[in-house]
Amino acid sequence: MQGVLRKPLSIKIATSHWAFVKKSEAHYILTFFTLPAGLISNLLLIKNTNLVNQEAIQVQWQWCSFQQLSIDQLYEILRARQEVFTVEQDCPYQDADGKDQEAWHLICWDKESQSPRLMAYLRVVFPGKKYSEPSIGRVLTAESSRGTGLGKELIRRAVEQTLNEYPGLGIRISAQEHLRKFYGDFGFEQVSTPYEEDGIPHIEMLRPASE
Repeated sequence: MQGVLRKPLSIKIATSHWAFVKKSEAHYILTFFTLPAGLISNLLLIKNTNLVNQEAIQVQWQWCSFQQLSIDQLYEILRARQEVFTVEQDCPYQDADGKDQEAWHLICWDKESQSPRLMAYLRVVFPGKKYSEPSIGRVLTAESSRGTGLGKELIRRAVEQTLNEYPGLGIRISAQEHLRKFYGDFGFEQVSTPYEEDGIPHIEMLRPASE
């Protein structure tokens, strides 16, 4: 879909709240309200920052449990995780670790695709299943979605949804060391020395509950 965007857009979402796409410092920021489990919001993803003849596609954000995923959705999630973490990063490891059933899943879908097409994804493992706090992991954006700001929107949404589900607990992650600053921008602080996980340097980071 092609079009010229001259002012902020507003898009109604499934929960009857409003979400906004607005220009800020030469790029576009998506703001939203948290979603009850299983519901989706419909937004536009701005694929470039050229103010003339911008390309935008409709996307759906979904926050759900493992049991709420369809077979086709689950297959697409596992396909994308294998593509990014195993093939792209050349890192053979056991992706299906038994924690998907004990996690929330946050997915950005291409709404215009006739079959499930994942654009961004992560999971939030329940508190007490990996750490005492809930834990964000398996964070990815599809290659076609990189450079759009979608990765930052993914983390921002995950933090807001997780704090809404588990107020007062904070969030702990095992982050690739080179992403320290990226996660630091969302309130995460390094709380461990670097360590190797599947051959890649990682650090443990914590977003305190008071953030």
